[in-house]
Order: sequence, then C-alpha cells, then structure tokens
Amino acid sequence: MDRRPFRLIFPLALALALCALWLVPAAAADPAPMAPASVSVATEIEDAAAQALGDNPPITATHYAVTHLSNPSDDYYMLSVAGLSTTTPTDWNMFDDAIWWGNVIVYSDAVTTSAAVAGTMTYTQMISAAYGSGTQESMQLDPLVASATSSEAVYFPWQPGTQAMTGSCDSDGTCYNAHQGCYGLSGDIAIDFFGGGLYRDMPNMIYASQSGTVSRVCQDDYSAGLVIGDFGYLHFQRQVGNNFNEGDHVSRGQALGPLVVGNIPTGSPCGYASQSASSFHVHWCAIPSGGYLRVENWTFDVAADVWRYGSEVVKEREYLTALWNGSAPPSTPMPTVTPGGPTLTPSPTAMYSPPPEVGGASFWDPIVYGISNLIGGVLQATPDHDEIGLATTYVSAAATVFRVSFVLLNSNFNMTVPFFAVGLMLLFESWRIVKMVARKIWFYIEILLKFIPFIG
Repeated sequence: MDRRPFRLIFPLALALALCALWLVPAAAADPAPMAPASVSVATEIEDAAAQALGDNPPITATHYAVTHLSNPSDDYYMLSVAGLSTTTPTDWNMFDDAIWWGNVIVYSDAVTTSAAVAGTMTYTQMISAAYGSGTQESMQLDPLVASATSSEAVYFPWQPGTQAMTGSCDSDGTCYNAHQGCYGLSGDIAIDFFGGGLYRDMPNMIYASQSGTVSRVCQDDYSAGLVIGDFGYLHFQRQVGNNFNEGDHVSRGQALGPLVVGNIPTGSPCGYASQSASSFHVHWCAIPSGGYLRVENWTFDVAADVWRYGSEVVKEREYLTALWNGSAPPSTPMPTVTPGGPTLTPSPTAMYSPPPEVGGASFWDPIVYGISNLIGGVLQATPDHDEIGLATTYVSAAATVFRVSFVLLNSNFNMTVPFFAVGLMLLFESWRIVKMVARKIWFYIEILLKFIPFIG
C-alpha cells in the first residue's frame, strides 16, 4: 500500500489546526505609562491611548503625554501624543523631554473603546473610518500612505517685505542658527526667527511656509504649536491651538496666528522661551536633506550653520528678508518698508529625505532559505528521491510558516502554541527522515557485508 498520500494529509491537517490556533488573541501588553496631558482628556480616551501605545510602542519612551485632542467624526477622537524620556513625568516639556511626536486614534461609544497608534494597519482602518476612505485627510495623517515630500517652494513664515533676525543664543553667550527641532525625529532642526522689541519689522503674525495637512497640535496654558506638512511652528499664543485640528488643510501663505510676546515659563509642556517683554519669536522646524534646506532662494547649510545666497552669507543674529517671490499673503497689503537684500528669482523647490519604505524582506528569510538550500543539496545527493524527496515539501512549507509566523509576531497574536506545535512537527519529520536514511545506509552495509567473504 502506498503510504505517501497519508504522510501528506497528516501535516496538512496539522497546518490547518495551527491556523485556527493563530486566531487566538494574545494577552494585551501593559498600558504605556502616561505623563499629565497638556490639555483636558477624558479618562477612558487616555486609557485607550495608553493601551494602544503599550501594545505597539512607536519608540522606547519612559512616558507618553497627550498634547491635543480633536473629534473628526462621531465616536472618533484624534490625539497628538508626545513620547518622553524623563524621570520627572509631572514636569515635562517638548524641548527637554520629547523624543517623538505622533498620533493615536481612539474609537469610543457607549459599548466599546479601542485605539491604534500611527503606523499600524488598525490605525489605517480607523483613520479611513473617521475621515473617509481615500480622502486627503486620511491619507496625509497615515504614515503608511502619506509622502513627506512636497514639490511646492518654501516661503519664510513671516510677512513678505519685512525682516526677521535669525538664530538665538544660550545663557553662556553661545549663538547659533540651527538647534533642537520639534518633531522628536532624528535629523530635524529648528531655527528661531525674532521680531518685536529691539528687532526689525517682522509683524507678529506667522504664515504657513508650505501647503499641507495639520498632523500634530500642542496646546498648554501658555502657548501652542503646530506641525503642518513638512514644517513645525512653536510659540503661538495659546488660543491658536483652538483654531486647528489634526486633518485640517492649510495653504501656503495662510495666516496661522500671533506669537507669544515675552517669556514663556520654563517647563511649559509646549516649549518655553526666554525673551524680552516686547519681543517674540517662532521656533520653526524642518528636516533638511543631505545637510541642506532650501527656502525661497536661500540655502541653509546645516554643517556651516549659515544661510547662503550666491556669495552672500547670513550668520546667526543677522537679518533675512521674506519676499515670497514678490507676492503678498492673501488679503494682506504689502508693507511700506523697503525690502532689503537681493532681488530674488523664482525659488527652487524644497528638498527633503524620502519617506521610509514599508514592508520588504524579513530578517529570517536568508536563514530559512539557507537551511532550505542546504537540505535540498543533501537530498539531491542521495540515491533515492522518492521517499526523501517528500522532505522538500516540508522544508518549503516550513519556510512559509516561519515567514508568516514572524510577521504575526509583530501583531497581537499568541504564537506560543503554534510555535510549539510546529516545532514538534519538524522534530517528528526530522526523526523520520533520519531513520529512513539510517535504514538506507544499513541496507547498503548489509549488501557490502555479503560480499566480504568473497573479497577475503
């Protein structure tokens, strides 16, 4: 009787049973520790966000804190959340403690509450449900879909025809242009632009440097901050945080709001500022590409920490003039101030690093394929392929099982039982093959022993 069909049926049946076991959800991870929010958040909403951050932590952080909450549709809540690295979570701020700034979406009705962190498939599904599938808001708020690169030229974020001082100084007298950013990402920078007081004529109104979607908002008792497309802006007067929600579209040149005049206390969650009683500044954030950032016709050289336009160089604590290529912001008359600096030609487009790719090869692929090729080579060298050749089927199946298993490990599934069962199956099949090979070897030894008397 040919037993090979039964040897195929058994592992297939076991594989189907394992698939059923994979549907058993794993126990939820512990909720992420939460620092006090900078805005008022309902307990059930914050708890759901904490659970989602615990299940899928976007970064290694000691705590997380909610910086803004909006309600894009019925029962859905969009949260801007800062990831912190701090030993004093009751006294945190974006400048000293934030190492990440992202989004969590929460669904909460009378029956259930659930949440997802940006970058997960569940977040993609919930964003589509909250904002509408395929809408600009849902795509721009989803890191698995959105591109961070825009071809639109970048404008300085203040009124054209006026000047702002660039750069700032520490208390020890060290001055610089670029310093700590506001995204909590590797490579982002910030440049302060000052007006008011003893500075030049930059009016106290900030405009969008480029069109984009509002992705993050920070609001506390003292100030507000926004991330719009590829740029961040901090130190707005706190009421500006009431005017924007995550998902809002903003056009280049659109007025965003006025800045805080005078000091913002140290430790304020959305950032602090030390400045004279009559001055103000915007903490303007961007991510350079290849060490450079293009704004109008100026290029900021990160390594040299200077602005360049042809042979002209602007260092820290010097002035730049916004021209917006000669156009005024909507409904804003051009000022009577005579613009300084050179006459600019149309700006080149901004340059940014490409967004990270999603998917790709697994760490385990070369390991599984290497084992498969090794076993395959050994099997090809054996004299009989009928019985042992069946092992190649198991090896191919094992490769698929390993690939799928380690993908599922990144999701909320309990893999302990399936891994144990697969391990037993592989040990059983390996032992069967070893015994079969041993029988073959003994068979040839017996034949050889029969000829030994004649040889002697």
